[in-house]
Amino acid sequence: MKRQKWLADSSLLLAGVSVLLLSGCLTIDSEPAPKVVQGQQQGASANGFLSAQVAPGGSGSCSSAPCTIYYRTPDVGHPVEVVVNNFIVGTFPPGKVVNLGNYNDPTTIISTKDAGVPNAYVNMPGNSL
Repeated sequence: MKRQKWLADSSLLLAGVSVLLLSGCLTIDSEPAPKVVQGQQQGASANGFLSAQVAPGGSGSCSSAPCTIYYRTPDVGHPVEVVVNNFIVGTFPPGKVVNLGNYNDPTTIISTKDAGVPNAYVNMPGNSL
């Protein structure tokens, strides 16, 4: 009886400790929300190590992944809906640099709905293009 109770108690303790240790790895807000960048953004460059900045029709690359992608929205006179790899990330004002978040995909394709501008591309490690 004592052994069974001890095993049950130790299993519960182990489960509790595991949950606490893993909770640091499993955060819901690990990716920054896409947002308009105020002023000069830190670390953004046309071809960077940790980030890349692109505009419609442009391309960039990162030497590491994940890569923070900054995108200059087209100046079309109305807010634009930005799509990254077929997922809508948000609607942003025209002509602004926005932080789209962090990406790992070998090629990240950025498009804007109903803006009539070409896609932008960011290449990451592992892509032979």
